[in-house]
Amino acid sequence: MPLHPSYEIKVGSSIVKSGLSDTAISILVDMTIDSYAGSTETVLRVKEDNKIQVKKNSPITISIGYENELLRVFSGKIDTLSINLSQISIIALNSIFSLCNFRTDRFYENQTAGDVVKDLAKDANVKVDNISNGFMFPYYAVDSNKNAFEHIKDLAFLCGFDIYCTPEDKLVFKKYEPSTKHKLLYGQDIINLKKLDPSTIYNSLSILGESPSSIKGSDTSHWLTKKQVKGFAESELKDDNGDSGGGAAAATRELHFSKRFVKDEDTAKKIAEGSLKKLNSHLLLQIEIVGNPSIFLGDSVIIENVPLKELNGEYRIKTIEHFISKYTGYVTTLKCQGV
Repeated sequence: MPLHPSYEIKVGSSIVKSGLSDTAISILVDMTIDSYAGSTETVLRVKEDNKIQVKKNSPITISIGYENELLRVFSGKIDTLSINLSQISIIALNSIFSLCNFRTDRFYENQTAGDVVKDLAKDANVKVDNISNGFMFPYYAVDSNKNAFEHIKDLAFLCGFDIYCTPEDKLVFKKYEPSTKHKLLYGQDIINLKKLDPSTIYNSLSILGESPSSIKGSDTSHWLTKKQVKGFAESELKDDNGDSGGGAAAATRELHFSKRFVKDEDTAKKIAEGSLKKLNSHLLLQIEIVGNPSIFLGDSVIIENVPLKELNGEYRIKTIEHFISKYTGYVTTLKCQGV
């Protein structure tokens, strides 16, 4: 049975739906983890009987699917408009963009990473979904030299968390723990598959703290002793063929961070382990599949029946791109990491 892609676009006070005389020329939705703001680039046809009311900063939501079964894939606000006699081009961004435009100076005492994220999101007028606590910090400083998203990204790196916005435009800050795993079969769901560089980036990482709380307790002051707090994590370095040992694997790739707010060795070690794991979760696959709006950030995919056996297995999703047009139909492109 042939699949008939459909869509619904709510922009400002207008609603655009698929039909016999489609208004949408193309819809592109791009959502990602730990990186730039999620976006949509939508091109609408201007017709006499279609009065679309649209202006900058208007809210926009996009739902895509088949027949009458639609799922929301994007919510945000219009950032750029281009209008001519025949079409309207809309570029909209989600709330990550709001965090990128918010700067502040403040100091936190005995707060978790999640507490800091919630506070920054609140002041940036960003709604939150799932915000995990992460590590407790004796003190943490936020300064206006970085925007709020950069500070949240730093905290996510330290805690080994992901950051992204849901299709409802709510902020997520949590560890990767997929509740949904989508099975993708070669020759059925998968249109194209590309293997990317599998080499390990770093084989060790050190976090240097300031206070000897592993001896005196987490509230001790750093001037009581000069003993250094250090957390260390190490992974087996593999070469570009996935083998450990000689060749490229013999090279030492180390990374060091100094974090004055880390005051005990247990926290330093956990931060080092989580950070190293996240750094070495390198990009492996780009998968083009038959359009699927039910795949979301935070999910994983299980690849099966690929002739090259090493490509089968479970992958975490880093980027989701939905593209729908009258000429190409509906295609979803995933960029994934090995689990």
